[in-house]
Amino acid sequence: LLSVSLIQRWRASREMLHVSESESESRKFDTMASVALTYMEGLKAMGMVKMHEANQQVMNDLLGLIKQRQRLGVTTGLDLARLDAQLAGERQQTSVSLYAVERAKLNLLNLLALPYETPLALTDEFRPDVLDPPAMKAAVEDALNQRPEVVGQAKRVRASELTYSSITGERLPSLVAQGDYGQIGNRWSNTLDTYNMALLLQIPIFDGGQREGRIAELRQEALRFHSILNQVKMEVHDAMAGLAAARDQVGIAQAGMRSASKELELARERYAVITASSHFELTNGLTAVARARGNLVEALFQLNAARVNLARATGNLNTLQ
Repeated sequence: LLSVSLIQRWRASREMLHVSESESESRKFDTMASVALTYMEGLKAMGMVKMHEANQQVMNDLLGLIKQRQRLGVTTGLDLARLDAQLAGERQQTSVSLYAVERAKLNLLNLLALPYETPLALTDEFRPDVLDPPAMKAAVEDALNQRPEVVGQAKRVRASELTYSSITGERLPSLVAQGDYGQIGNRWSNTLDTYNMALLLQIPIFDGGQREGRIAELRQEALRFHSILNQVKMEVHDAMAGLAAARDQVGIAQAGMRSASKELELARERYAVITASSHFELTNGLTAVARARGNLVEALFQLNAARVNLARATGNLNTLQ
């Protein structure tokens, strides 16, 4: 008829249902972030394939120039062999990158729980720039309001408070009504009614200290809540710092790519015009361009991965484009 403890326990169970929903949402966000980052890995591998193919195109063009000079007797077979070795290395790296693309696709199919025979094409390209990120204070506020881990732990704290009220309510007396009704006899025609009723007032006296132990456990939820808040704030700060660093890296890589291309162009002109020009200048130019292209692909990957990490940290994965 009346039990404060049972009422609070029922309310706590409803809050725990919301906790389970938040935990499910958190796992969904983790899966979304994993899929997005794996997709970025695939785009990175595709970018590496294009990079090595572009390097091969440049080397093939230079190979024709060296062969022409060799026919004129102004270069040696060593220059030709050196460039052939570089070209073979680029072909090998292309093969490695193609395998990386296929592996990224398989990982994506695995994360998406699709059959491995499903045809999959990565149609996007890395974005070279991003919109200005929100201010740090606004990003932290978004994370604290939207992250399912924070919402779930807040519900867990609320459930622990209700459970605490339930446990303390166990110290109060409760009023219980009991009764049953039935029939006894070996035949339907001669059965007799039987029943009993009772009204009980239960007064708890001693439980061996179990209530105090459960109360101490519930107080840990508040400490976990503060720990989760600090973790979320740290992840937002880290994601913002990573995004800022990645933007700087893209700018530096783009500038390096322009400088390396200019170096290769000048070395090529010098090699084509000046017969005494050294092949080492051309080799250095090729190496600089290859390194600059690789740096640019890596910087673009880091930038777009930082976008994913920031969206996950602030709880905005659903709006990520």
